[in-house]
Amino acid sequence: MGSRFKPQEPKKDLVCHAAFKVQFIQFEDGSTWGDYQTKEDVMARRAKNMAVLSHLVDAHDTGGEAGFAAALDEPESRSMAYRLKYEAAYFKVRVIDLVRKKLGARRSGRRLAFSKRPALSPSSPKLLCKTQKSQVRRVS
Repeated sequence: MGSRFKPQEPKKDLVCHAAFKVQFIQFEDGSTWGDYQTKEDVMARRAKNMAVLSHLVDAHDTGGEAGFAAALDEPESRSMAYRLKYEAAYFKVRVIDLVRKKLGARRSGRRLAFSKRPALSPSSPKLLCKTQKSQVRRVS
């Protein structure tokens, strides 16, 4: 059996802070500002994500649900698959519908039309009440 614990109430004088440093921005017109290496990393990651999303749609179109499930379990797709399944469950949509929506949004250069973002998933970093350095990136 697991241990039980009672969460502590936050201290009344607790103040949360965050420090940010913008390293790279891509504007809607396609122009960019910031660190060249960060730009290269972001663009490479976007290209990889597009390829994985395209592969997942192709797998579904040619192999149905079984082909899609197999493609989600491939090494190239596995890290994205967990996040896709989590977001699909959160937004109450099928995973393939979410994949198609993300792929369409990325191809057209627009954002997804969800009204709110999912809460922290179990694999997401925990929010801490201390100074953190974060990178702000607009990733479509």
